[in-house]
This record gives sequence, structure tokens and C-alpha cells, in this order.
Amino acid sequence: MTSSWSSAGSWERRYPLGRIMVGNSNGDETKVSASWPIRATRGSPGGQHTILYDGACGLCRRAVDWACARDKHSMFTAIPYQEAPSPPMTPALVTACHRAVHVVQADGRILKSGRAVLFILERTGMGAPARLLACPPFLWLVELAYRLVAGNRNFFGRFLFRGPSGKP
Repeated sequence: MTSSWSSAGSWERRYPLGRIMVGNSNGDETKVSASWPIRATRGSPGGQHTILYDGACGLCRRAVDWACARDKHSMFTAIPYQEAPSPPMTPALVTACHRAVHVVQADGRILKSGRAVLFILERTGMGAPARLLACPPFLWLVELAYRLVAGNRNFFGRFLFRGPSGKP
């Protein structure tokens, strides 16, 4: 883990699968307080991780269903960001969740986009590939691929995470 001050005046800590920003002035990421009511105390020893996703997106719902079906240890709780309580949901976090999936870890740290997906994959049975993809330059490709798919959800929703009969 490394720590530094960014030029935007926020504290940044880097972890293997993501980063935390506390007091970020542009509001893209924030640290969730320990009193966030979404967090549960069952599941993993530190509590459950929460997946915040776009509940209006069919591709997002199917991807989260796919991940939850593989969550053998009940480590995740999935909640559409539209249904998450406010606070802690801020307008900035709502906007960010509309653009990308977010994972609020049991300790309050937030991951988004490709890093959130890798975090979920690592804990749902794809540990070695997820850890490999979390290393640069693979991580950069994961983030690029995430942005490409997220920006074209309707198109990729026709092909990804379909049911056995090809229906959503």
C-alpha cells in the first residue's frame, strides 16, 4: 500500500485492486463511514461487501445475478444504487454509480469499474486470473474494456450474460 497527496488536495491510498480517496474534491469517490446501514455483519468475518449497480440496466442485473450465483460464502449483498439509502448516497455517488458498478468493501473502501469487477471475480472463484489482471498493464486493459462495455450496454447486453435459451 502506498499513500500520497494528489494535486486535487485529496488523500489517496493505493491497494492491489483499487484505490480509496477520502475527501476528494471532485466527488467521484469517497470513503463510506462505518455507520453505513447497508453493511451487514454476516458472511465474511469483516461483514459483507456491497455491490451497487444500475438496477435499470438489464446487462448489469444479469451480471450481478451471475456473480451472486457464484458467491458460495455469501460475501456480497447486491443493491441497485437507485434503492440505496441516502445518506450515504450523495448526488456525486449516484452519478458515479450510474456510470459504473461500485463495490463497497466490508471495511468501507470503495472500488469502481474494472477494479470492482476484478474484486468480485477474485472472491467468486476466479482468484488467480483476477489477481493477474489486477497488475498493470493488464489492469489498464480491463479498465478500457469495462468502459467500452459500460458505454455500450444495450449492444453488449444482447450477447453477454444471457440465459441458456438466449433470453435475458
